[in-house]
Amino acid sequence: MIASAFPLAFAIISFIGGWTVYGLAIRDGHVCPFTDWARFVENCSTPGCCDKDKIPFVSTVGARPTESSLFSAAASGCAFLMVIISILRYAYGLENRYPDFMNKCSLVADFIAAAGIFTMGHCQVINIMVMHIIGVVVAFVFASFGAFFQAMVPAHRFAAVRPFRILFCCLVIPIEIIYVSLYVQVKPNLLVISALFEWMALGLYTMYYTSFAVELYDVTPRTLARLLPGIDSFRDDMSVLTPTQGS
Repeated sequence: MIASAFPLAFAIISFIGGWTVYGLAIRDGHVCPFTDWARFVENCSTPGCCDKDKIPFVSTVGARPTESSLFSAAASGCAFLMVIISILRYAYGLENRYPDFMNKCSLVADFIAAAGIFTMGHCQVINIMVMHIIGVVVAFVFASFGAFFQAMVPAHRFAAVRPFRILFCCLVIPIEIIYVSLYVQVKPNLLVISALFEWMALGLYTMYYTSFAVELYDVTPRTLARLLPGIDSFRDDMSVLTPTQGS
């Protein structure tokens, strides 16, 4: 029951943290809101217009003080919670006999994605652009791989979980393709659409990791004991010895 709080905490930090950073960036004039569509122009020469540097990408809204501090804190929190969720989910998979290969691949993919999120949050795009972009690419790519492996697990105890994750993969992959394809464009309106799709992808990932609250509700200390080496062989030995001792 307690373990299900981690996915919920991930959702709270991701949602509230992300949109708070967005609001602070708008308040400080560092980005222009999505609603000001007409203000985005390629050559900004008047006070009321917005150039490419003010397009509200996730990276851009957290690039400057004071919102950069909250952006880094939210990214660190999400990365830490992703690691915890991945470990708990892996232990849950061991207990419920999920396919070992997919379970391990999902664990590794989420660990790498968490490292990407941490890098993205602490290497601001205006200071260390290369490392920031690497962090973004690693986070999106490996989080997608982790979601794919989890969607392919056929042994979910909760019937609604697997279709939801398959639907997530079907939605997030084309959204990321559109986001990347528009990100390299020149026209500001296309870049604004790219930023919108990036926020949509972030929202989908938040929903995806929140869904693990359903499974992790059943996690107990006995589930975590599955992570100890040799625990399965020890239990097998005990199951053999128990009838002998009773006879």
